[in-house]
Amino acid sequence: MKNFILFRNKRIYYKVEGRGNAIVLLHGFMETMEIWNDISIKLSEKYQVITIDLPGHGKSENIDSVHSMQLMAEAVHAVLHELHVFSCIMIGHSMGGYVTLAFADLFKSYLKGFGLFHSHPLEDSDEVKNNRNKVIEAVNQDHKTFVAGFFPSLFAKENIDKYSKEIKKIEMLALKMSKESIVAAVAGMRDRTDKTQTLIHAEVPFFAILGKEDFRIPLNSMLPNFILAKKNCLYVLDHVGHMGFIEAKKDTINIIFGFANICFCE
Repeated sequence: MKNFILFRNKRIYYKVEGRGNAIVLLHGFMETMEIWNDISIKLSEKYQVITIDLPGHGKSENIDSVHSMQLMAEAVHAVLHELHVFSCIMIGHSMGGYVTLAFADLFKSYLKGFGLFHSHPLEDSDEVKNNRNKVIEAVNQDHKTFVAGFFPSLFAKENIDKYSKEIKKIEMLALKMSKESIVAAVAGMRDRTDKTQTLIHAEVPFFAILGKEDFRIPLNSMLPNFILAKKNCLYVLDHVGHMGFIEAKKDTINIIFGFANICFCE
């Protein structure tokens, strides 16, 4: 089932597949709910799977000049409230991981467990914030050129040619985003706050999936942050960059199934 709700008088689209305990999958920057299609089909054999186009992404409408991680988390909450889902596992890819952490702060009673997929709890450093501002400038000048060069850099070098069709598909979907929506997401990521304490105080199971070839989430520097969680499960994918849902699809599905079994059996 694919539908939408009105959140702050703007349409937020979502899709529901399967029945049972709920797993919520959140996409990353300039992605859409469609990145989860192959994974959600498999997961929906056992669980109810909810995917959402975050504000300004996919078919969901732009809400504001800055889409904070809190605003996006509130949009996710509004979808779950509409569906009468008050208990779930939430997993976010990249920016979706930031939204997941914001959700864990605001609505922790909803979570049976949560996961960061090529994401982390830290706020941007001054250098990264400066880079975000440069991205905003580049997008305002020519957002189509920015989109065209963005996604190949997220893959391990050995996988760029291998997954050229998948890269092209993601690019085509991202090119449908407005300049304003891209800028709003970048500004929201730039302004987000540190969520390390969210991991430290989490009482539910937590997992992180990392790629050995992911230069955006350096393995050695990030691992110490994840072990702060009391009930942590860490997975490192070999020959994978920032896009494990494509680069290691089968491993991703198996990891989520295993994590869901832990969360829903506790």
